[in-house]
Amino acid sequence: MTFGSVMNTTVKSAVLAGILAAAWPELAHAQNFQATSAALVDALKDMPVIISGISYMFGGLLVLGGANKLKMHAENPQQTPMSHGLVRIGVGGMIAGLPPFMGWVNNSLSIGGGTMKFKKLDRISDLITFSGVC
Repeated sequence: MTFGSVMNTTVKSAVLAGILAAAWPELAHAQNFQATSAALVDALKDMPVIISGISYMFGGLLVLGGANKLKMHAENPQQTPMSHGLVRIGVGGMIAGLPPFMGWVNNSLSIGGGTMKFKKLDRISDLITFSGVC
């Protein structure tokens, strides 16, 4: 290894540590393992909402892409097979259906406390602050 590559790796590591400390300041100032784990759980409590939103959006985009491929097949059947559009629609539906399915599995295994609760998509907007942009 050359000196330049070692310095490059060191600078990248320092920048990453600074970003993580700025993103989760309570995690950076934790004194013991219990405080660190509690801060990590608190920081990640909204992660299911974010993952659900990403799943719904990505599934919707795949369904729209599949509809576009079906339209392309209708315009020129020799160039675009119908299977491309049908596969995208099917995969998009499966991805968009993952959050309710995982909630059902969670409650079926008695992990979630017995009541089925779906993550509302409108709660994602509470996580994003626009700082006076709109």
